[in-house]
Amino acid sequence: MSIFSRNPFDDRPEGLKHRLAALPPRVKWSALVAALVSVFFVGWLGAQGLTAKSNLEKARESAEQAKDALLGSRSEDASRFAENAQFHARQAQAATHSVPWNIAAAVPLVGSPLKTIQQISDVVVGLADDVLLPGATMGAGLSPEKLIDGTRIDLKLLRAEQPRLTELAAAAAKLDSQAQAISSPGYVPLLSDARSQLQDQTSKLAQLLGNTSIAAQLAPSMLGADGPRTYLLGFQSPAEARGTGGLLGGFAVLRFDNGVPTVDALVSNIELGVRCEEYVGNRCGTAAAARAEVDLGPEFNKVYGWANPLTDFRNSNLSPHFPYTAQIWKSMWERRSGAPVDGVIALDPVALSYVLGAIGPVTLADGEVINADNVVELTMSTAYVRFADDDIARKKYLQDIAGAVVKKMTGQIQSPRQLIDALGKAAGERRILVWSASPGDQKILEETPLAHVVPDDDAPYAQVVINNLAGNKMDYYLQREIEYAADGCDGDMRNSTITVRLTNTATDRPLPDNVAGAPGLAKEVPLKALPGTMVSSVRVLVTKGAKLMSVTSNGERTAAIPHLENGRPSFEVQVAIPPGQSGELIFRLSEPTAPGEPQVPVQPLIDNVKPKLSVPACSG
Repeated sequence: MSIFSRNPFDDRPEGLKHRLAALPPRVKWSALVAALVSVFFVGWLGAQGLTAKSNLEKARESAEQAKDALLGSRSEDASRFAENAQFHARQAQAATHSVPWNIAAAVPLVGSPLKTIQQISDVVVGLADDVLLPGATMGAGLSPEKLIDGTRIDLKLLRAEQPRLTELAAAAAKLDSQAQAISSPGYVPLLSDARSQLQDQTSKLAQLLGNTSIAAQLAPSMLGADGPRTYLLGFQSPAEARGTGGLLGGFAVLRFDNGVPTVDALVSNIELGVRCEEYVGNRCGTAAAARAEVDLGPEFNKVYGWANPLTDFRNSNLSPHFPYTAQIWKSMWERRSGAPVDGVIALDPVALSYVLGAIGPVTLADGEVINADNVVELTMSTAYVRFADDDIARKKYLQDIAGAVVKKMTGQIQSPRQLIDALGKAAGERRILVWSASPGDQKILEETPLAHVVPDDDAPYAQVVINNLAGNKMDYYLQREIEYAADGCDGDMRNSTITVRLTNTATDRPLPDNVAGAPGLAKEVPLKALPGTMVSSVRVLVTKGAKLMSVTSNGERTAAIPHLENGRPSFEVQVAIPPGQSGELIFRLSEPTAPGEPQVPVQPLIDNVKPKLSVPACSG
């Protein structure tokens, strides 16, 4: 038989048709049914996909609206939006968990987007069921108007709701973990965007509820539910930068008794450095220099001992680690007054501006009106010009402003929600610092940004700390840019870069010596002849185990001073920036490829800088 006995043209359409015609009828019907089923399956899957997509988009939008309504204390709106989110999320879940969808999702590679949609729908259902709806119910009973009754904070109500808040925070944290674990959709970019948006949404919600739960744990005891509490309240001025924000300008004593706040003993910063040796009634008869009786360890002494932080209040807060500062201030005050305090709180004029925006303006004894729009400029710029030759009068003026704002804030509140929002905004910008002498309260505080601690962990870290070396007030004109970038997660070590750009925005307009001079520098330093120059210590605190490879200042290599801060490496460079000019420091490091999200705490100065991050979060 010839090897060409099969007609080579039998594969043409005509040949195929003849071969199909030759098939038995049962086989032909089976092939036709299989083709129809395949078409139907694909069509059904597409329809279900569109249904799931539409419902997930509506659910996510309603969830975001529910969260906003909760924050705005609109409990009825929150319940309505949460119910909408629940309805659409369950519709999407039903569409994505049918048997055909499960089969398609199990197909390697091809099914990965379907698996992602299933996971997204599960998280959104949990968000509605376990967080938003219970949160809306709870929010109705915990509105600011119910929580703050005139001049009193209802600590009994807050303590009663604390267990439910803890449960809600735990549910949100669990859902956030599920959201972060949603698998990559592979070849569908739109799903990648949806996954990222959901992960961002759950992360922010978990953080918000976590902080709220912590506040409910702390507030009753710290605000006097178990007996009166007394705090030293310090006012920092970022016009002269310090590690925790700014130079201590003055302070007050803030008392809480079962949620009722009162303020007394408004004192200038000079008096903090005075120790009473003899008391006449409640007044100081004879005085001497006060020394803080605290031991902050050899590491602290090595870095800051040259500045006498335990005796000179001006240098008491060079470190960004607020517990150091708080313990110094507490000891100085107690040695001056003989009156113990239970903790320390600090804030700045920007925080006061937010508070004034919520409670309204205050009027000083001479009729001058202080409001949200002018308090920052008045306290950090105008006062130094107005009282250029009278330091005592300037301190009294600043003390009067701070006292008037705090007294109004602790008085009858017309809009509790606006005040809570203002304090929340200030805390979010790290402009409120809190330390408690109670070890239990302090341990909980350190889980929040309010504590301003240099953390003892291994996560990627970059913190830029600026201290004014000239003793002037030129940091009112400071603008910062901060960038932190690092290579990928391969290997035990990776290269990283921290870039710091500083700009002196002052013009050539003459400024008084108490603003533009340099009393903190020795007379022989040439910079004394350049009024308005910023002379600053710039330190970067970095990831544990990081090593400095090089530093450049405006493109030229320079030396850096190595330190340790609470066990964390840091590197210092001192810079001088004349008016109208900028400077750039680039720190190049080799750092451990540490697991966790990168942390870049921002020092609270007059500008509200948002660091640029390009650091991949590596898994453990």
